[in-house]
Amino acid sequence: MLGLIIAIHILVCIFLIFVILIQPGKGYGISETFGGQTQTIFGVRAGTLLTRITAISATIFLIASLGIAIYSAKKSRSLMERVMREEKKEATEKIAIPTPLPETKESVTEVPSPEGSPAVK
Repeated sequence: MLGLIIAIHILVCIFLIFVILIQPGKGYGISETFGGQTQTIFGVRAGTLLTRITAISATIFLIASLGIAIYSAKKSRSLMERVMREEKKEATEKIAIPTPLPETKESVTEVPSPEGSPAVK
């Protein structure tokens, strides 16, 4: 699905660049480079037709951009968050759970005492 949206987005980008460059302007477009009059190439109503095509292409471009952004946001947040989640998972798996010591019959064990003092039981 994302691949289809990206393909449409790229095609609309290229088409939008082409449509903008062939519009009549102040002498900066491709139409003036090849001899001047866009009205003779595309007809008298070329300005309004190209304006509508540009508006439609720009709308498709914006919808595709929003679609890519929304789909990418739902898919995953970021690479760093994914790595941190995996590290956290590995860390919790590596934590050793302490096992209780077996109970002994004697409640008090003999503790070694410092030199010169009697041992405590």
